[in-house]
Amino acid sequence: MEKNIENYMPGCVELYDVDRNDNLQKHSDLLQQCIQENTLSPIAEKAPDFWDFPEQLYLDEIRDVMEADGLLAEYEKNEDKFIEWLHDHDTSSPAEKLLKNTGNTVFFYFLDLVDGHSCDPELKEKILRKIKKVLKPKNSNDTDSELQYMIDEASDGGELRIYFTATVSDLIDEAKDFQTISFKGKCCVAIVDSSDGTGADCTVELNLDLPFSRENLFIDKCVRYSYTYDICDMPDDWCKRTSFQLSHSPLKKKTAFPVSKNGAYLKQQAEYAKTFKNGGCTLNDMNITRHQNVEYINEFPCGFKCLSCGTSWNN
Repeated sequence: MEKNIENYMPGCVELYDVDRNDNLQKHSDLLQQCIQENTLSPIAEKAPDFWDFPEQLYLDEIRDVMEADGLLAEYEKNEDKFIEWLHDHDTSSPAEKLLKNTGNTVFFYFLDLVDGHSCDPELKEKILRKIKKVLKPKNSNDTDSELQYMIDEASDGGELRIYFTATVSDLIDEAKDFQTISFKGKCCVAIVDSSDGTGADCTVELNLDLPFSRENLFIDKCVRYSYTYDICDMPDDWCKRTSFQLSHSPLKKKTAFPVSKNGAYLKQQAEYAKTFKNGGCTLNDMNITRHQNVEYINEFPCGFKCLSCGTSWNN
């Protein structure tokens, strides 16, 4: 860029103005990607897309001044260079500010699968023993009534989870990933079936150290039926009492835990979304908003049908 043109450049550039009400609460899929990949890079890459032509204010100012100096033709000739210069000298950090404004998010950590019991006393007793073996509650006998209540209410079974709140930044260390996650004190434990939208929770006193696995760590909003919002319609802070700690030191005794199926579910949802974004849709994707040509069929069996891929939603 010519020196006389550089004189028209602003002294400070902040392209992305983050208002205090701007956050990522509606972008839980993006936050979950950061959690799974142990990096904030997806936010940094995506954040600029939230603004339409952020260079406009600076370009308008440069154009007005240059036009007043009789250099409108020079401005029009160099506009692309001005845009490039503005991005090269941008000092704003929208990702960090958006994360800060987002605040705490409801997470859960998957522990194990719990079978349904159909009110069978022997099955319920077996489930109770299994849960206590996993949780190792501090006051084992004193927690039986709490756990039994949860088991009774979640009769269809599901995933045994610990719910807690944290910021996304709390759970990321790009330099070295965590090896251990610990839950101490009164913790919010639940049995949840996110595919059918059922579950129940209770509070248990824990002193539990677990191997840390990102395959078992999820933002509650990301699963099909969120326990917090879809199943129970609870406030964001319902599980804030759960205290957790992360460590880079591995456990002395290795313990194997199963992997939650939610990771495979989220991967499939991402593939469905990608197909829709590229102009297509997928058979058996039950999210009706990701289909191209949906009509209501008023013939048995009545319901909506995507004429492009054949997916149907019967009444």
